[in-house]
Order: sequence, then C-alpha cells, then structure tokens
Amino acid sequence: MQGGRLRPAALALCLAVTVAACQTARTGASGGGSSGASADPQALIGLSPNEVTAMMGQPELRRQEPPAEVWQYRTSTCAFDVFLYDDRVTHFEARHRRQGTVSAPGCLGQIVAARGGSRATS
Repeated sequence: MQGGRLRPAALALCLAVTVAACQTARTGASGGGSSGASADPQALIGLSPNEVTAMMGQPELRRQEPPAEVWQYRTSTCAFDVFLYDDRVTHFEARHRRQGTVSAPGCLGQIVAARGGSRATS
C-alpha cells in the first residue's frame, strides 16, 4: 500500500473478487476449477507483500527460494503460488491438488471466497 491506499490493480482485483463472490452466493455455485467465483490473477502482478496479504490473508506456506519468496494458498481442490522478487509479485501458478486442471482465476476466486471474501473489500 502506498499512503494507505490500494493501487489501481489491487482495487480492480478487489472489485472482481467481490462481484464474483456475490455471483457465487446468489447462484449457489461451488468450486471446481471451472465454476464458482473467479478473479483476475494478473491484477496481482506488481503488488507488494502487504497488498497481497490485505487481499488474500496470510499464506499457508512461505518458502524462501533465493532470490524469490514463494507464498502458497490452498483450498481443498487447488493450490495457488505467488512468487515475489524484490518485494513485488512477478508470477503466479495455480494447480489442482489431486489431478486434473484448474484455472488460475477460478483457484484465486476459491481462495478469496474460502477466506470469507471480506479481505478483498477491506
């Protein structure tokens, strides 16, 4: 955060996740990789660790892989890795926890929804 405000990319991600979470609640959709809430993970690129934490909460795993740090978030069906270099998100990966495929937007949406979605609107 700069000056206590979310950057435009962070705000766009917050809005996308909030709208997706509302749609999921209204339709009762649940989360495989292709249904349910989704969000644009590209909006994470360039965010600081504090901005990521404000939207997604604390990661379940932090791993040092110099010069990078990898944060991992999980749901029952997917894992989402956020790669930080020089205190900025530069890359992300999403994968199904067992077998099959999962979309990065679907996985990110599941993670934010599983954490109550409230972090995305704070």
